[in-house]
Amino acid sequence: MTSLTGTITDKLLQDYNSILFRISFKLDEENRKNLLHYCNGLILKQVTYTIDILRSLEYNGKISWEDVKLVKEAMRKINRFDIERELTEYEIKRDLTLLLDFYARKIQAKPGFTLLFCICEKNSWTFSETYGVRARQS
Repeated sequence: MTSLTGTITDKLLQDYNSILFRISFKLDEENRKNLLHYCNGLILKQVTYTIDILRSLEYNGKISWEDVKLVKEAMRKINRFDIERELTEYEIKRDLTLLLDFYARKIQAKPGFTLLFCICEKNSWTFSETYGVRARQS
């Protein structure tokens, strides 16, 4: 991974960690219980704090900086549409950051390069480490 790519992914990871941290403070006890119930079977029952629920989902590979769909769905189910909106904004910022970085690298590497864009529904496509487009694993 190049230093520029590392810098971009590091920034996106910081943004992801920041949003998880903010979510943990925004959910009250009832919301936390509902989130825990929603995630039943995906994490251990011993977690007591919202951030622990989110980190357990992350450690179990259910969420990551590249995929926050499960958390968005959970926020929708527990009627926290404000947090769902915040996660959508994060996804848009993340996707645009990766796209612009990809485009800038192509322009710098190949003068006159024409980039064809694929518009994919519901984040079903993502960029691999080498910035090739690939289908996201479900």
